[in-house]
Amino acid sequence: MQLAMTRAAAGLQRYNQLFLLIVVVAVATVISRGVFLRPSNLVLVIASASAAGLVSFGQALVVVGGGFDLSVGSLVAMSISAIVFFRTDLGMVGGTIAAVMTAVLAGLVSGLLVSRTKIPPFIVTLGMLSVADSMSWILAAGQPITVSEYNDAIAPLFAFLPLGQNAFPILVLVAGFIGTSLLLHRSKWGRYIYAIGSNEAAARIAGVPVMKTKLLSYGLSAFLCAMAAIIYLYQNLSATPGEGADYLLLSFAATILGGVHMYGGSGSIPGVLVGVLCLASITSALTIAGVAPSIYQGVLGVIVLAVVLFQSRLRLRR
Repeated sequence: MQLAMTRAAAGLQRYNQLFLLIVVVAVATVISRGVFLRPSNLVLVIASASAAGLVSFGQALVVVGGGFDLSVGSLVAMSISAIVFFRTDLGMVGGTIAAVMTAVLAGLVSGLLVSRTKIPPFIVTLGMLSVADSMSWILAAGQPITVSEYNDAIAPLFAFLPLGQNAFPILVLVAGFIGTSLLLHRSKWGRYIYAIGSNEAAARIAGVPVMKTKLLSYGLSAFLCAMAAIIYLYQNLSATPGEGADYLLLSFAATILGGVHMYGGSGSIPGVLVGVLCLASITSALTIAGVAPSIYQGVLGVIVLAVVLFQSRLRLRR
């Protein structure tokens, strides 16, 4: 009997993210009176979670490695403004590439400062948050941003698919998921990230290239933020300078909800994807139920506090 209970507990712990998703979907279905499970709504839920999912995958790489990136939301905002700024002289394709490079450069600067100084990641990325947020306003000259070219150019390429316009963000989300999963779970760099997150001092002694690994984590996080900016403009056509700040709380909530330990050293990309889909499902259900959008941030805050408290209690027991 005791052995059976132990195995059941182990199974529950192993598949807790899957059980969480099932519970969230069931609750969302009840709240929305069945509307949530309609295929058209499920496609919209996944498509709407694409940008947040990309940012969350990048955040997960940093958090698993024992860091934290407060600048993700502002990097999305800066990338949106940079696309508009550079497209004037470089065109849409050139402007997009330049914006992505700008975001990656900002991420590499954060990674360099975190790895080469004793400044905590919280402080470094808080500073980068302020810089990126300021740049988003400067690059856009404080004016509303309108970019319809992405939708006009990309949407016809996927018109033959059943998913229609939702195909592009979903495919990019899948690509980001596969890429970050292979990096974290099937490469030496992934092992390095886990080692640094578990014990950085021991990882250094073992010969792990700490600086290169952190540069990779923060650089990839910034790259995924830039990709999220492209998805955002594709879906929304317009934005205001500073748009994207909500992705900070959303990415952290999805990361820890997906099983990534906030102190680093554990977690998985599939778990983060489940966390993203759970949050998107909750948002969709609340929208269908007619709940005011102002409630969403409060719900996210409660989720973050609850999961962090739970992780802290587990850490104390160990």
